[in-house]
This record gives sequence, C-alpha cells and structure tokens, in this order.
Amino acid sequence: MRSYPLGRMAAPLLGSCYTQGSPEGEEQGFADALEAGDDVQLTIDARCQQAAFEALGSRKGAVVVLDPDTGALLAMASTPAYDPLKAAAAHDELANRATELRICG
Repeated sequence: MRSYPLGRMAAPLLGSCYTQGSPEGEEQGFADALEAGDDVQLTIDARCQQAAFEALGSRKGAVVVLDPDTGALLAMASTPAYDPLKAAAAHDELANRATELRICG
C-alpha cells in the first residue's frame, strides 16, 4: 500500500494509483520503479509545499516553486486538492492546475 505523508497538500503533484484505475502525477512517471518496490526521491521541500498550499487557501489555482540555482522543483501546489487514498474524488479536484493548460474564453 502506498504512503502519502503530505496527504492533500501534495496529492495533485504526487498523484495517486487509486484514481480511476490508472496512476497520475509522479505515480505515473515513476510507476515502474514504484511497482518494483524501489525508492523514489523527489526534490520537494515539505515546508515550501505547505506554504504554497496554505497560500492558495480556498481559491482554485496553483503555485510552483523552483530552486533558481538548480531548477529543482521545491513545491507544486494545486487546489482544490483531494485525499490521494480516496478514488471517488470529483475530476475538478483531481486536476493539477500547475500542469494542465485550460484556455478560457
């Protein structure tokens, strides 16, 4: 069973293997390594992720934080968020607004 220590704060970034039968987010990108039981290390900083998530509050949106020297991804928050252990979330909550392009007009 997967563990999601940051829960809702990082769900859109990390994705979930419990959504509609196919993995999303980093779950999708690292599916082979995760299925083989390998560890995957990301550059996400938990404090930056929490600050980005809290900055969004109840608004729909996204915050991306990169290390200016290395380009490492320190945070990628998207709201509304969802519980990665529950597959029954609405599609609007599953959207990662930092990576999905939507043109309004």
